[in-house]
Amino acid sequence: MNTEPLSDHQKITNNKNIKIKILKYFLLLVLFFTLFFTGIFLMDIYAISFDSKFGNIDNYYIKIPATVIPENPLRKEASDFVKPRKDFTGKADELNKIIGNIDKCLDKKFDFDEHTKTRLWKNYSGLLQNLDLLSTKPPMAEEKPAIKIPELFFTGNLKIFNISTFILRVKMSAFLALIAIEKKDYPMALCIDAALMRLSRAVAVANFNQPGLLGVIFQYETARLAAKGPARVYLECNEALREHQNMVLVKAALKSRVESLPLFYNVRDALKLEAALIHARFSVIRSKFSTTMKILDLWYEKPEAFFNGLIKAIDEVPDEQGAKLTKTAKEYFRRYTEFGEPGLKRFLKIHPLFYQTGFPDFTKLITNSVKSDAHNRLTTLCGLARVYYYENGSWPALEQNGEFLAAAGKAAIDPADAGLMRSKRMPGGLFCYYSIGPDGIDNDGNENEDVVIFIKPPATKLK
Repeated sequence: MNTEPLSDHQKITNNKNIKIKILKYFLLLVLFFTLFFTGIFLMDIYAISFDSKFGNIDNYYIKIPATVIPENPLRKEASDFVKPRKDFTGKADELNKIIGNIDKCLDKKFDFDEHTKTRLWKNYSGLLQNLDLLSTKPPMAEEKPAIKIPELFFTGNLKIFNISTFILRVKMSAFLALIAIEKKDYPMALCIDAALMRLSRAVAVANFNQPGLLGVIFQYETARLAAKGPARVYLECNEALREHQNMVLVKAALKSRVESLPLFYNVRDALKLEAALIHARFSVIRSKFSTTMKILDLWYEKPEAFFNGLIKAIDEVPDEQGAKLTKTAKEYFRRYTEFGEPGLKRFLKIHPLFYQTGFPDFTKLITNSVKSDAHNRLTTLCGLARVYYYENGSWPALEQNGEFLAAAGKAAIDPADAGLMRSKRMPGGLFCYYSIGPDGIDNDGNENEDVVIFIKPPATKLK
């Protein structure tokens, strides 16, 4: 029997078995690494989608040096305004109750007893001194330098501005102005008005030396509280117009308001800063999840593209076209909201960074900003109109009175469409100026649709 061929056959068989085993091990190894990297990939997607590792992202983010921005002088004034100090001598619960009642008081739904007013006026003498000092500083163009926001904006470990303390002190300031008006101390009330207009712009840049989203929101909130408090001097008080010395102060205060209006920060700049802040965070996420983000970029639109598209869209809208800006933003966000409920379909269409939260919709913010801007301008315009009525016995016709229009400046311009503010006579001797608002439709001064301020004519000047 020939055994040599059998030996060769055995060798061939053994070689085949070895190759099969090697292939099996190789496939198992490939399978292992595939499952391993797939697991890592899925864990990264989960982390990106549900913020499970964003604590680590934040820790890494704050170690990156903050973007250097030239110091805005208004920022220090906002910081000084919220410095810790013991103004109130009572308990915290009592102060909270007083603050709640101040809101009602500013809305004309509540009034404090004389003892409480006297006590608060005395307790907040330091705040009054601060406001008096701020009122002496005229608005200057240098306080609103050209906005140059970098593509990536890092905040480092910057301490966030104490906005809650700021707004509480603004409310107290507005209430102190009402006490001053009641005491016929019109100069003090006008000082508070000028100070709050300055602080309105200061809070906008309080965090980054550039206008942030929260900053712009509270910029207009501060201006709104000024309209409810110290602005009553020229919106409602006839006596403040009768004495020559007070009239001089009222005119000076309104002139200062007109000069400050162009220095208010707009929502466009705030959105550009927000995009730069978010791009900086995205850059950190990309560095921590580099491979995963590159793979996701092959399937999804890059998350940065959403904000780049938004900035491009709003940049194409001319200034003083708030209604068009609102419409543009609404149409832009509508394209990103038609993805249905969470699920596989949504997951396949929306980048994991936006899967849980959805795309941030700033439409409401833009809408409210246009309304607030209009209300701030109308407050100034109505004050100027009452002074005009007192001296001339009639309301100024904006379309025909070039001298008044020049004095009113931006206060007479509707931020919704760049046209003139509209006006209308109302029953009972009332008169109103109004903006058509962010919907861009003139609703004939309907206060539910337009932005409207009603004023009463003051007693005319004695000839």
